[in-house]
Amino acid sequence: MRWPWWAAALVSSCLPYLLPGQEESFGWFAYGECRGFGAYLRSTEVLRPLTALPAPLVVLAALAAWWLLRRRGRVRAARGAAWAGAALIGAYPLTVLALAAYDAVNGCGGVWSRLVWGLVFQVAVAALVVVAGSGGARRALR
Repeated sequence: MRWPWWAAALVSSCLPYLLPGQEESFGWFAYGECRGFGAYLRSTEVLRPLTALPAPLVVLAALAAWWLLRRRGRVRAARGAAWAGAALIGAYPLTVLALAAYDAVNGCGGVWSRLVWGLVFQVAVAALVVVAGSGGARRALR
């Protein structure tokens, strides 16, 4: 049963737009000390196109592609469409989380505190899309 997984992915991707106070800003006072955050600041122009599409639209597009391909009997292509949607949603947060983990190992984890939780949420939405497109949690792990 895949529809509950798709519904969970769609609802959870809409939550950041429905909850108040989701925009966070913070200042940076010592630019050269945390290399991961410095790399994040320098690469925002490269990473920004990955966030141009809102997550609910990506989930809906992945769902539509998955559904159409499944109806035509192209199961592998449908699974690939779900993975592509998850990649669009998860590429930016996974990149930033890797930079945050690098800083956390080097003692600069406090800089990332507010930003990281929103990114973890986006990765969870991407994981839901993969599970939905793969046919359940057991099949997604194969």
